[in-house]
Amino acid sequence: MSTVAESCSVCDDNQLTSASRLTTSTTTPRTLRRRLTDVVQRMRNLLTSCSAETSDVRVPLYVSLLLLAGYVLLGALLFGLWEPEWDVL
Repeated sequence: MSTVAESCSVCDDNQLTSASRLTTSTTTPRTLRRRLTDVVQRMRNLLTSCSAETSDVRVPLYVSLLLLAGYVLLGALLFGLWEPEWDVL
């Protein structure tokens, strides 16, 4: 089972430096547009290659509400035990 970090493809240093290198002699609008589309394409490739494997899991609403209510009640109980000088409002 591979993790998300292992499945991501990362650009090497040569690609990063060549994409970020802008010299004044070659910075025409066409060149900038071409470089921008290249960077956007690389970002899209990186984002699509870093998707985690997920499956659709349906959780009933009552389970979520019970967990939330239990969390709040447990927190209130612990607060009442740890703060004895506080009384019920």
